[in-house]
Amino acid sequence: MESPNTVLKGRKTSPFKTPSKRQKLQNLCKKALLEYHTSLLEKEKSLNIEIAKLGKKNLDCNLDAEMQALHTYNDVKDLTQVVLGYVADAEHCTITELHQRYCLPTD
Repeated sequence: MESPNTVLKGRKTSPFKTPSKRQKLQNLCKKALLEYHTSLLEKEKSLNIEIAKLGKKNLDCNLDAEMQALHTYNDVKDLTQVVLGYVADAEHCTITELHQRYCLPTD
């Protein structure tokens, strides 16, 4: 009877290798990433459904008046700054001094 070593001498065999710690960690990371990806896809789907529901309610049609009011406000504010610039130039002072004199915000 031949010993096991002599039987294996002629064959090219590789011993079974258990997965390394690195390979196990990579597998866990892949699994976690796949789970996270799946949860993000589910969240995207639910948000798209919510967006569709809100779109059906026509909420943005009421914003036109508010947007127009904001445009008007910004135009008036810009014009006020121009006028303050002319007044500051005429009085030889800074615009900041005029803001303080007339209790205007300096932001």
